[in-house]
Amino acid sequence: MTSTRPLTLVALTLAACTPDKPSATSDVDTSETDLPTDAWTLVGTNAPAAIMGITGTSDADVWAVGADDGAGGTLLHWDGDAWTRVANADLHDLWWGVARAGPAGTELVAVGAGGTVLRGDTTGFTRIASPGLGAQTLYGAWSPLVASGAEATTDASITDDLWVVGSFAGRDGFVWRLRGDTWTALDLPDDLPRNPDGEVPGFFKVWGRRSDDVYVVGSGGVLLHWDGRAFTVVPTGTSELLFTVDGNGRRVAAVGPRTVLLSDDGGAFADVTPEGAGVLQGVQVEPDGALVVTGASGTIWLRDPGGAWEQQVNTTGVSPESLHAAWTSPEGTRWAVGGSVLSASLDAGVIVREGALPRTWSAPPPPPPPPA
Repeated sequence: MTSTRPLTLVALTLAACTPDKPSATSDVDTSETDLPTDAWTLVGTNAPAAIMGITGTSDADVWAVGADDGAGGTLLHWDGDAWTRVANADLHDLWWGVARAGPAGTELVAVGAGGTVLRGDTTGFTRIASPGLGAQTLYGAWSPLVASGAEATTDASITDDLWVVGSFAGRDGFVWRLRGDTWTALDLPDDLPRNPDGEVPGFFKVWGRRSDDVYVVGSGGVLLHWDGRAFTVVPTGTSELLFTVDGNGRRVAAVGPRTVLLSDDGGAFADVTPEGAGVLQGVQVEPDGALVVTGASGTIWLRDPGGAWEQQVNTTGVSPESLHAAWTSPEGTRWAVGGSVLSASLDAGVIVREGALPRTWSAPPPPPPPPA
């Protein structure tokens, strides 16, 4: 589905600061086989649908989620040897995923347009009823059960404590929390900055360390912190949209167009944007404090734990409109996904990673949706 989506506030906001849409391929030659082992390489392409989120539990258990290509929101799984598309009858774009390893295998929760919340594994997915309406999009999700890792040996599910954020057409943002079978809409602070029309800004991503230490980012430079009792507004010094937030035990980072904000040990957020950065969308904070930041034209920036930035050489052979998300596996492998995600088309998906896989991959035809 590439022509019927309305332009979201994200697309409209970025119109003024996004470069001309690049071609699907770049002039980078990756035909040589002597690329450094840590060079960024093309894992695969998914022409019908952009890939918006990537997560997993190991290098042999990677999930990528993305747009609906007419056969349901894209759900791809890498098992260390091959990619598989898991059938999904829900005809909505998927924006984010949360994966958790348990005694019975890996569970994935994916969220997206139409108030969609899906839960499943490589055998299939089912939709979980949410408070969402058809026009509400869930852009981000997180669970403290994933953050702690301590529950991996129990029978707990991500949906025992799932946090999701989203908006209606880029405004009227909300934060919902699912605990078992019960959804709760969390109260927003009275001093939450409003957009010029007086409306609540849209929210795009949520991340936390624990259920009493959670961050939410959104439009208008809004960043909220939950302390277990209530949200408070965290000063950011910017009015730019913030796409993504991530962190580790001591560091939190948030990114938006030409903005990287960083807080250490609970301190104030500082602007650490690398000089010359374009539109930035994805961020991963690694255990040692290094940052992986991705964005327009397939840009990838690395910031080492000491604060030095390095823009990565594009050795992938592709130049997508943007790399929307980054993820670092427990083994330390860096992955990124994207496609045409700055506009309404949501197609031309790509998956790249640091270090080559045995072979590249291209999307098979979409599977038929399972019987209703």
